[in-house]
Amino acid sequence: MITIYDWFGYELPIKERYQLIKEAGFDGVLLWWSEDFNRNDYRSGPQIAREAGLFIENIHTPIKNQNSLWLDNLEGEDLHGLTPTTARNAGSQLKAYPRISFQIILKGVVGMNYRIEKRDAFQVYGLEDIYNYDDIANQQGISIPEVWQNIGKNGEFDRLRKSVTGDWWHEGNFSKELGAVFAYDSYKFTSNTTFPYLIGCYKSENSKVNGYTVVDVPASTWAVFSTLNDGNGSGNYDLRSLKNRIFSEWLPTSNFNVLDGGNFEMYCTDKDGYEYCELWYRIEEKQIG
Repeated sequence: MITIYDWFGYELPIKERYQLIKEAGFDGVLLWWSEDFNRNDYRSGPQIAREAGLFIENIHTPIKNQNSLWLDNLEGEDLHGLTPTTARNAGSQLKAYPRISFQIILKGVVGMNYRIEKRDAFQVYGLEDIYNYDDIANQQGISIPEVWQNIGKNGEFDRLRKSVTGDWWHEGNFSKELGAVFAYDSYKFTSNTTFPYLIGCYKSENSKVNGYTVVDVPASTWAVFSTLNDGNGSGNYDLRSLKNRIFSEWLPTSNFNVLDGGNFEMYCTDKDGYEYCELWYRIEEKQIG
């Protein structure tokens, strides 16, 4: 695996920067976590890097006054802000720098279950909004989990669920375990610091789409990962851990790249009543040579 420090001397938007790194043949990046170099959108870096199909090797956080760690002067004030004599007095506020230690984490010990699906173009529809990468909230400051809670309370979720009619599972070639309402995100570019997110349904022939946003899903090959195989099947699945494993373990060693243009979170219930989630990522085979 070949990685590169994401600052290479030219000021470019983060999204364009990571696309160029990927096109140059690198597998991953080392992120700079600071507003230096005009990086006001640095907090969105991890998400944008993953969307570009890049593995995040580490994140560099700058420290200030680092030279004082090795300063050898008689007063020592640069480190503690006190002279050695004053520092010996009880109650003096001192700084301690614990010994640096490293933790080795073994990855890939637990196998990842996934499947590949090829699908023709189709459409989805639902409630669309734009969210910030920084706090995962919309322009009103409402986070995605809060939006789900709100539509559950005000009846909008039930109205959306009932808007898709007929045997849409068969029409869309979906498993009967899939719930009618799912999430679709990052299907178009909005800005370097925001992304679109749709709570919606599959658009069947008889779906009632009035008042909803309709989005085209292009013909694609999808890599599908399930929390049913990577979790306990109780509904208490950890999507963040699964996503981290996909981008840190599966993607760097697979034969695929993740493409821009939309990801799904499909919410399902199996025949035994266990709730689980499927993550769908658009992919293409890596070009060798």
